[in-house]
Amino acid sequence: MREMLTVFERMRHSTGAGLALEGIAGIAMAAGRHDDAIEASEAAAVRFDRTGDRVRAGRVRLQQAVVLAEGGRTDAAGALWRTADALIGDAEPPEVPRLRDRLREILGDRSPSGPGPTADGATGRPG
Repeated sequence: MREMLTVFERMRHSTGAGLALEGIAGIAMAAGRHDDAIEASEAAAVRFDRTGDRVRAGRVRLQQAVVLAEGGRTDAAGALWRTADALIGDAEPPEVPRLRDRLREILGDRSPSGPGPTADGATGRPG
Protein backbone atom coordinates (compact mmCIF):
# COMPACT_ATOMS: atom_id res chain seq x y z
CA MET A 1 0.00 0.00 0.00
CA ARG A 2 2.79 2.42 0.85
CA GLU A 3 4.40 1.75 -2.54
CA MET A 4 1.06 2.43 -4.24
CA LEU A 5 0.77 5.66 -2.30
CA THR A 6 4.24 6.73 -3.43
CA VAL A 7 3.39 6.04 -7.08
CA PHE A 8 0.08 7.89 -6.90
CA GLU A 9 1.70 10.86 -5.16
CA ARG A 10 4.41 11.04 -7.84
CA MET A 11 1.67 11.00 -10.46
CA ARG A 12 -0.24 13.67 -8.50
CA HIS A 13 -3.25 11.36 -8.63
CA SER A 14 -5.23 12.48 -5.57
CA THR A 15 -7.99 9.88 -5.87
CA GLY A 16 -5.48 7.02 -6.14
CA ALA A 17 -3.49 8.42 -3.21
CA GLY A 18 -6.70 8.75 -1.20
CA LEU A 19 -7.67 5.15 -1.91
CA ALA A 20 -4.19 3.93 -0.94
CA LEU A 21 -4.35 5.94 2.29
CA GLU A 22 -7.82 4.57 3.00
CA GLY A 23 -6.38 1.06 2.64
CA ILE A 24 -3.50 1.93 4.97
CA ALA A 25 -6.03 3.25 7.49
CA GLY A 26 -8.04 0.03 7.27
CA ILE A 27 -4.95 -2.09 7.89
CA ALA A 28 -3.93 0.08 10.85
CA MET A 29 -7.46 -0.12 12.27
CA ALA A 30 -7.51 -3.91 11.96
CA ALA A 31 -4.16 -4.04 13.75
CA GLY A 32 -5.50 -1.87 16.59
CA ARG A 33 -3.23 1.07 15.73
CA HIS A 34 -5.90 3.74 16.16
CA ASP A 35 -3.59 6.76 15.92
CA ASP A 36 -2.11 5.51 12.64
CA ALA A 37 -5.60 4.77 11.30
CA ILE A 38 -6.82 8.26 12.20
CA GLU A 39 -3.77 9.89 10.61
CA ALA A 40 -4.08 7.90 7.37
CA SER A 41 -7.84 8.38 7.10
CA GLU A 42 -7.51 12.14 7.63
CA ALA A 43 -4.86 12.28 4.90
CA ALA A 44 -7.20 10.29 2.62
CA ALA A 45 -10.07 12.70 3.33
CA VAL A 46 -7.85 15.64 2.39
CA ARG A 47 -7.04 13.97 -0.95
CA PHE A 48 -10.72 13.33 -1.68
CA ASP A 49 -11.61 16.89 -0.64
CA ARG A 50 -9.00 18.14 -3.09
CA THR A 51 -10.71 16.32 -5.97
CA GLY A 52 -14.19 17.42 -4.90
CA ASP A 53 -15.26 13.81 -4.27
CA ARG A 54 -17.70 14.43 -1.44
CA VAL A 55 -18.92 10.83 -1.22
CA ARG A 56 -15.45 9.34 -0.78
CA ALA A 57 -14.48 12.17 1.59
CA GLY A 58 -17.61 11.45 3.64
CA ARG A 59 -17.09 7.69 3.58
CA VAL A 60 -13.52 7.95 4.83
CA ARG A 61 -14.62 10.37 7.57
CA LEU A 62 -17.29 7.87 8.60
CA GLN A 63 -14.59 5.21 8.83
CA GLN A 64 -12.51 7.64 10.88
CA ALA A 65 -15.50 8.21 13.19
CA VAL A 66 -15.62 4.45 13.85
CA VAL A 67 -11.92 4.48 14.75
CA LEU A 68 -12.45 7.44 17.10
CA ALA A 69 -15.46 5.77 18.72
CA GLU A 70 -13.62 2.49 19.20
CA GLY A 71 -10.78 4.46 20.79
CA GLY A 72 -13.18 6.06 23.30
CA ARG A 73 -13.33 9.49 21.66
CA THR A 74 -17.10 9.44 21.36
CA ASP A 75 -17.74 13.20 21.17
CA ALA A 76 -15.29 13.57 18.30
CA ALA A 77 -16.78 10.48 16.62
CA GLY A 78 -20.31 11.91 16.77
CA ALA A 79 -19.18 15.25 15.34
CA LEU A 80 -17.27 13.56 12.54
CA TRP A 81 -20.29 11.34 11.80
CA ARG A 82 -22.42 14.45 11.25
CA THR A 83 -19.75 15.92 8.96
CA ALA A 84 -19.55 12.65 7.01
CA ASP A 85 -23.32 12.44 6.57
CA ALA A 86 -23.42 16.03 5.29
CA LEU A 87 -20.79 15.16 2.69
CA ILE A 88 -22.40 11.87 1.64
CA GLY A 89 -25.87 13.38 1.31
CA ASP A 90 -28.28 11.14 -0.57
CA ALA A 91 -25.55 8.93 -2.03
CA GLU A 92 -25.34 5.58 -0.33
CA PRO A 93 -22.09 3.68 -0.92
CA PRO A 94 -22.59 0.04 0.10
CA GLU A 95 -20.36 0.17 3.17
CA VAL A 96 -22.01 3.26 4.72
CA PRO A 97 -24.96 1.46 6.42
CA ARG A 98 -22.55 -1.00 8.06
CA LEU A 99 -20.36 1.86 9.33
CA ARG A 100 -23.41 3.70 10.70
CA ASP A 101 -24.58 0.51 12.42
CA ARG A 102 -21.16 0.14 14.06
CA LEU A 103 -21.29 3.74 15.26
CA ARG A 104 -24.81 3.28 16.66
CA GLU A 105 -23.59 0.16 18.46
CA ILE A 106 -20.73 2.07 20.10
CA LEU A 107 -22.39 5.45 20.68
CA GLY A 108 -25.88 4.24 21.61
CA ASP A 109 -28.11 7.14 22.65
CA ARG A 110 -25.41 9.66 21.77
CA SER A 111 -25.47 8.80 18.06
CA PRO A 112 -26.75 11.41 15.61
CA SER A 113 -29.49 10.33 13.23
CA GLY A 114 -28.02 9.52 9.85
CA PRO A 115 -29.90 10.35 6.66
CA GLY A 116 -29.66 6.89 5.15
CA PRO A 117 -30.82 3.41 6.03
CA THR A 118 -28.94 1.03 8.26
CA ALA A 119 -27.68 -2.31 7.00
CA ASP A 120 -31.04 -3.88 7.93
CA GLY A 121 -33.02 -1.19 6.09
CA ALA A 122 -34.10 0.98 9.05
CA THR A 123 -33.73 4.70 8.43
CA GLY A 124 -32.18 5.65 11.76
CA ARG A 125 -34.46 8.68 11.86
CA PRO A 126 -36.95 9.18 14.66
CA GLY A 127 -40.66 8.57 13.99
